[in-house]
Amino acid sequence: MKNYSSSALAAATTLVLAACGGGGSDGGTATIATAYDVTAAQRHLLTDSASWTMTGSRPAGGTYTIIAAQSPLPAAVPIGGTTAYPRSRQVLTLQQTGVAPVVAAQNVFFDSQSLAIIQTEADDNTCSIATSNSALPASAAIGASGPLYSLSDRASCAIGAAATGTTTATWSLENDAGVVLLCWNATGKDAAGAVLGSTASCVQVAADGTLGTKARLTLSADGLTTTARNY
Repeated sequence: MKNYSSSALAAATTLVLAACGGGGSDGGTATIATAYDVTAAQRHLLTDSASWTMTGSRPAGGTYTIIAAQSPLPAAVPIGGTTAYPRSRQVLTLQQTGVAPVVAAQNVFFDSQSLAIIQTEADDNTCSIATSNSALPASAAIGASGPLYSLSDRASCAIGAAATGTTTATWSLENDAGVVLLCWNATGKDAAGAVLGSTASCVQVAADGTLGTKARLTLSADGLTTTARNY
């Protein structure tokens, strides 16, 4: 659910911030653990089907609903590769009254051993290829953070397609009013290095890495920020 490149979120971010116009168990709230297996949480992106429905308020007025969903996919060979890697299907749906739903969907490729993200392929035929990536730790305390990936965003999924910008992400483990969240924090830039926007996608996590029912998503662009949540 939590690794959208800037291209995959562009339509939803633009609509939410425009000046006009089920998960798993409920881990993280009853007891705050001292250590969390966040690499196990990353593995749940590959093995579990789940969805989280969140609501938020637009800066220009009105409310919106975002549904984030994930499901495992069979292993496949990424663009330009020769080896099949495990994949996750991730879909983000934005709903607003009087507006047709906006859907951003992509398939994410993970390294078989480290679970580091190696490539994303969006349904709009844009791809992002990792230039660096990192595995999440098996033990992390609340307040911990670290690098996740740097992606080269491409104009299409064709081999040799031109680079259009970059998406860089970190992970963080946060306590939000008693809800322990694992967050994937991404910033997208254009080819000239100008920031296009950022997202902080967070899901509740238990000490053993089980994903919970609560989630939070923050979108920022053009000096505006909005947060949707379900708690």
